[in-house]
Amino acid sequence: MEKKIRDFRALLNQHGLKATSQRLLILEAMTKLGHACADMVMAEIGKMDREADRKYTLATIYNTLKCLADAGLLVRRPSINSKMYFDVNTYDHCHLYDVKSHTLTDFDDSELIHIISDYFAAKKPHNFQLEHVDVHFTGEFVK
Repeated sequence: MEKKIRDFRALLNQHGLKATSQRLLILEAMTKLGHACADMVMAEIGKMDREADRKYTLATIYNTLKCLADAGLLVRRPSINSKMYFDVNTYDHCHLYDVKSHTLTDFDDSELIHIISDYFAAKKPHNFQLEHVDVHFTGEFVK
């Protein structure tokens, strides 16, 4: 655990952010969850720190997640349930969004990302520079 905290501190410092206890705790929760919205992070923090509900508001957690995303440590993932999800994986990849459970699952397919990037480059949309490819499939997992 101490190594993880040192790694988080170094990561925050690399991105010009102070390693506050709040940021460290939220980063730890996000690494456990992978993809999460602010209320999911709040619930996870509550499991990790029993006094968290007295220390953190949902707004504080959301603002910290936004700050971490602005620094490039997380990626924003909009959803159809009007909540902003955040992702610990910052590379281009696909997601499966389950409409029943409102969960995101990584779907790594570098070939698909490459095909889309090449197609986009060939079309050259006027006055638009591609930064990321974010493919989002919506459906539900069936048993």
